[in-house]
Amino acid sequence: MSELEPVSQLGRDGMAAGTAGCLGRSSGWIAAIRRLLQQFGSAQRPGSSSFQGLPLVIEGQQVGLVGPAVARELQAFPDVFVEVAGRLELRGGRCPKERTEAVAKVLAQLRAEGCLVRLARWRDEAYEVRPSFGAPALLNVERAAAPLLGILQFGAHLNAFVHRQDDGTGSRQMLMWLARRSPHKATYPGLLDNLVKEAVSSGSFKPNCALVVIDFLFRHGLLHPDQEPLYPELMAVMHQSL
Repeated sequence: MSELEPVSQLGRDGMAAGTAGCLGRSSGWIAAIRRLLQQFGSAQRPGSSSFQGLPLVIEGQQVGLVGPAVARELQAFPDVFVEVAGRLELRGGRCPKERTEAVAKVLAQLRAEGCLVRLARWRDEAYEVRPSFGAPALLNVERAAAPLLGILQFGAHLNAFVHRQDDGTGSRQMLMWLARRSPHKATYPGLLDNLVKEAVSSGSFKPNCALVVIDFLFRHGLLHPDQEPLYPELMAVMHQSL
């Protein structure tokens, strides 16, 4: 199901009517966006997985970051995963095909035993694991396991929008097409998404899609550094190194 929402209402709690010029802010908008920033900035704070996790390494290249609880489960399979000098090395297999098969067996057993809750969201969807964007894939893993392994994930987002003439005022209004995710999706069921997203500040958006819409507002001049107090924080969280 798709919805056509005025861009001026994507932060309905704090945005001024219309799309001309910059958008006003209320305390509601600021509080909601701060929660979003905290969610995406949590990995950079002490006590987070980025401070406690073990780098997941294949052939000397880091491809992920595994939290302590998951690392303990994986180390029960020493023919595949071995901790060496503060790193978790994947040694099961000498080529992508062999590694894929070895890791698949481990994940299947952990899923069958109910050891890791996230594996209950199993999708039967292979996800390529790469050390960096554009690099050759070193193996494939079940998509539901990618967050458990702290694997860098890439995705494509599409925003669709139209301009509509307001016959009453003569001004043009920008509207964005949003999609609502199926209630049967394994992740973020029923939430607003980009075109296959009251709005950004309300918690109704899939979190990473909310950032994509905010980036859209930046690029179209609807969020301005002189009028948006959270502008520096928003820019920082959207361009942080992973």
